[in-house]
Amino acid sequence: MKCKNCGHEIDNVWGFCPHCGDFAGGLEDSFMNIARMFGGKVVIKQEGDSFVVVLEIQGTRQAFRVTPVDLDELSHSPLPEPPELEEPPHVTRRFSRTEEPETDVNFAGDNLYIRVTLADVPEENVEIDRLEESIEVRAYKGRTRFFKLIPVPREYQLVSKEFLPGEAFIVLKKK
Repeated sequence: MKCKNCGHEIDNVWGFCPHCGDFAGGLEDSFMNIARMFGGKVVIKQEGDSFVVVLEIQGTRQAFRVTPVDLDELSHSPLPEPPELEEPPHVTRRFSRTEEPETDVNFAGDNLYIRVTLADVPEENVEIDRLEESIEVRAYKGRTRFFKLIPVPREYQLVSKEFLPGEAFIVLKKK
């Protein structure tokens, strides 16, 4: 598509000329299609080198300004270096005992249901990981650590983890 204003080739999906910034109409079609999908309407007005897009969908109006920018100008400015992040100190937890929580494993059709009893352990202190051939459950309460490795067939994938007071429910589905 060629620019009506300067004659240069326009090769972007928005319909803006990268040389003079003139609008060739592609943007309007894009916004019109979006508005139609949601049962709304759109108005695009040119103000200097920018375009004001007013989008009305279900009685709610949103307006925003679109200003064409020459990408060649942007690419010559170097990107700033990201700041260096300090790693937080690793705190090793000390436990006086480790317990194995009570678990129930049930197969039902293509699903595998696991219930782990973790009395008075808050949800934020429970970690559940899917390993190659097992589910690993780690939980912490005071100076007690709970640990359970539950063997699971490889063809099952983790679908959900839910927490209720004192219990964790794990659902796996056959691939």
